Amino acid sequence: MSYTGKLSKENLSLYPTSQNALNYQSPPLYMEEICQHVFLHALHSGISLEAFAQTSRFHHRILTPLLKQVDLKKTCPSGLTILDAETLRIKVDDEPQLNHRATLYSFSDFGHLAEKKAGAALLTLPKGLNIDQLIEVAKNAKMTINFFGIDQVVEDLRKESIQQTHRILITNNVVDGTRTLAYLTQDSYLKERGCEMPEAMEYIALAVFTYAIFKKCIYADNAWTYGRSSTRVLNYFLAIGCSADSPDSVILWIYCGYPHANDRFGAGGRKVIKGSQEPRT
Repeated sequence: MSYTGKLSKENLSLYPTSQNALNYQSPPLYMEEICQHVFLHALHSGISLEAFAQTSRFHHRILTPLLKQVDLKKTCPSGLTILDAETLRIKVDDEPQLNHRATLYSFSDFGHLAEKKAGAALLTLPKGLNIDQLIEVAKNAKMTINFFGIDQVVEDLRKESIQQTHRILITNNVVDGTRTLAYLTQDSYLKERGCEMPEAMEYIALAVFTYAIFKKCIYADNAWTYGRSSTRVLNYFLAIGCSADSPDSVILWIYCGYPHANDRFGAGGRKVIKGSQEPRT
């Protein structure tokens, strides 16, 4: 029997009673149809899909296949930017399969953390990506990368590359509440919120790719906003921020800073999507 959307004695009799409710092992068929109708209504009405990720195990079997059919780029939750291989216009043969439910679930807990409702990006970091490649991408997009500090910063970054293709969720601005905090306090603050401090390469890739694709300057509320990273050179922690005096003069600053509290240095957040292998650089 199919659910028609109208209540009657016939379909009311399908609902579990107090005597037999404990015998139900899975949702009856009419519940699947109800979930499908609600899901399709939400999809076509522009309602955020994040709520569908926050489901009980009882409905997980029904909703997971429906979420897999959604094109997250076309039906993207507000505040989520997707920077995958297709968007970046690069060939990545080993890009992990996108887990729709896990992405939406993670974003629902994470996307609101950034200052000024800047949201977050689902960023693909391809194997072999390095600072020289990012400098070239930035140059082609008319963005300048400047290193402010000691020469060893450039030398150390050039030794790094992404070891395995992976995806991360990363905030598009510093996490609200992290300014005026010292490094160790920021680290604890982020972990309490289920995320961690990004590495310098992750910030740089995010800023460069976001500007190259969308012409949007992030971590750039003003000339003194930096996202502190977990990447350390000597006694300094690298911090990354953008400045844009004009559309033709966009600079990404990589700055050496002490771990002390400073209202210029907030911290972004990085989150691993549960169920996927997403190593650090």
